[in-house]
Amino acid sequence: MRKHGKSVAPLLIFGLLACRGASTSSDGLGSTPYRFDEGEVEWSSQLARVEARIADAEARAAAQPQAWMPLDEAASHWGLHARLTGSVDDYIEARARLDEAFARAPEGGGPWMGLAQLEFSVHRLAESEAALERAAAAILIDDDTRAAIEGLRGDIALQRGQMADAHAALELAETLNPSSQSAARLALWSWRSGDFDGADQWYTMAASRHHAADPYADSWFDLQRGLVDLDQGAYEESLAHYLDANRSLSGWYLIEEHAAEILVRSGRVEEARFIYEDIVERTALPEFMDALAGLHADAGESDKAEVWAERARVAYEARLATLPEAATGHAMDHYLEWGPPARARELAAADFAARPNPDSESAYALALLQVGDTAAAREHADAAAAGAWRSYDIYSRLAEVYEGLGDASAATDLSARACDIAPLRCGE
Repeated sequence: MRKHGKSVAPLLIFGLLACRGASTSSDGLGSTPYRFDEGEVEWSSQLARVEARIADAEARAAAQPQAWMPLDEAASHWGLHARLTGSVDDYIEARARLDEAFARAPEGGGPWMGLAQLEFSVHRLAESEAALERAAAAILIDDDTRAAIEGLRGDIALQRGQMADAHAALELAETLNPSSQSAARLALWSWRSGDFDGADQWYTMAASRHHAADPYADSWFDLQRGLVDLDQGAYEESLAHYLDANRSLSGWYLIEEHAAEILVRSGRVEEARFIYEDIVERTALPEFMDALAGLHADAGESDKAEVWAERARVAYEARLATLPEAATGHAMDHYLEWGPPARARELAAADFAARPNPDSESAYALALLQVGDTAAAREHADAAAAGAWRSYDIYSRLAEVYEGLGDASAATDLSARACDIAPLRCGE
């Protein structure tokens, strides 16, 4: 079930990468360049700045024991810390600050928008929506706040696959306050609709509206544009955006892991392996252990693949025990590939319940097929195929489901739809 994609010609643009560090593989393959050039700001420096902001907000909260707003601010900084590190523990820290803020706030008051955003970040959509309604019930709301509320309503609707409702809310947010965030939200809506050009245009608009000196934001916009290109199979263009992202913020594992994905697709597997090994050493994130397991499996090194897959399984289960909603999606992907199928189905069902959209439903259909529940697999595959999210990955996954159901006609149709939306990826 693992699909790294077909081999393509080596990317000339990768000549722009230079060695900022070298590593010797655990396989004794010698030294290979694997890191980007240093950018304007290093990840460690950006993280230190965020930690300083956390410390400042928490100090002000300690000095003002009746005030809840500094704790809301600290929670927001913890959320950014989580995005920089990938640590679920950071989200727990953010929630702890919000809980303390609510304990200080007058009855009915408190950081409802902060809570709504945090719950959304960890895929608790119902809880996010409930908090959002409390924020919307405030007596005095200016247009900027209303725009933030409508924007998050649109985010929630999009994750539920409710495209019309999502677009209406996101357009209203854009009208009320045409901001960097409102543009980025419309970019994601366009992307999920299969409108890659529209997504790129909205992300470009989002970047142009962001005037503050913020290397994280600058990097994030370029990263998103790279992901849009990646989804289409425009790998060289994708990598160019990653390089731009690195110029703003270097050393961020998200940029490097996507560069590794391009390397794999271009046949430069050993260089990709060095990147993944380095990221695992720095972050201990299981999705990159899975990436290493996949590379070893593709190389016929089943023993090494199983070692990495087991390490990933242990790490996923620890994350699921800590903050299950935030970990379910990646963990589900692991079990879909490595088994057991019953655990994959359990997690796919939970992910679909939390985020009922065509992407999660197509994964649920595949998990149901793996455990032999063909009637339910077909039901969910049909529903996902009829959904408004359009992507190569959804359609190719559904083609796999229909092929497993013995429905060659539907499998062929879904494969054609995948090729239609991303011709450059056709045949991966």
